This record gives sequence, C-alpha cells and structure tokens, in this order.
Amino acid sequence: MALSKEDLFAISELLDTKLEPMKNDISDIKNDVSNVKIDLSNVKSDLSNVKNDLSNVKADLSNVKNDLSNVKSDLSNVKSDLSNVKNDLSNVKNDLSNVKTDLSNLTKALDKNYDLLEEFYVYQKEHNTELINRIKIIEGEIDMHSTQIALNTSDLKRVK
Repeated sequence: MALSKEDLFAISELLDTKLEPMKNDISDIKNDVSNVKIDLSNVKSDLSNVKNDLSNVKADLSNVKNDLSNVKSDLSNVKSDLSNVKNDLSNVKNDLSNVKTDLSNLTKALDKNYDLLEEFYVYQKEHNTELINRIKIIEGEIDMHSTQIALNTSDLKRVK
C-alpha cells in the first residue's frame, strides 16, 4: 500500500503540527541548557572567587595569629618589665624607709648633740665667768703686790 502524495503531505502536516511544540520545547531546553551552562560558568567563577577569598582569609588569619603571638610576647615583656618596676619600687620603698630611719636617728643625734652643746655652752660660760672673776682677783693681787713691792723698795732705799 502506497501512500499518496496528499497522504504524505497530510502526514507531514500532522507531524509538523505535533513536532512544532516539541521543537519549541527542544528550543526552550536548549536555551535552558545554555542558561545552565552560563550559570555553571558563573558558579565556577564564584567558587574561584570564594577560593581566593578563603585563601586571603587564611593568610589574614595567619597574620592575625602572628600578630597575636607578637602581642602575647610583648605582653610577656611588659609583664616582666612591670615585675622589674615593682621590684625596683619595692627597693626604693625599702631605701626610703632606711633613709627615714637614718634621718630619724640623725635628728635624735642632733637633738642630743644640741642638748649637750647647750649644756657645754652654759658650763663654759659659767666657767669663763668664774675664770674672769679669778683673773680679776689675781690682777688685783698682782696690783696689790706690785704696789707693796714698790713701797718696800722705796722703804729700803730710804733705810739705806
């Protein structure tokens, strides 16, 4: 059974009618696949960017870790320096306490020496006054003896 040209034309139109929506669907699928390829390319690009960002974050974290290590070291040094300052301050406090004690002892010694000096001064003044009085008495006696010697000498000259 052979098909006539009209039958073939009718079948062709029927197939075209039935295939047209399929062609449209295939075209839509091709467009969707193309979009998926573009989206996949964008995703790959985004993943590459994310990898780069993660690399940068990793490097930054490494730098932060190093910085924190340096800060920790610096804090340790500051702590050590602070401890040294505290020890030095303690030594200064002890030295200051010793200076205060020495100053107190010196003040006591000065007060005692002042009292002794004042006592010596009063004693010396009394002694000097007594010596002056004794010297005046001796001068008076010398004057008296000198006068007596002069009188005796003149009496002797007269007697001779």
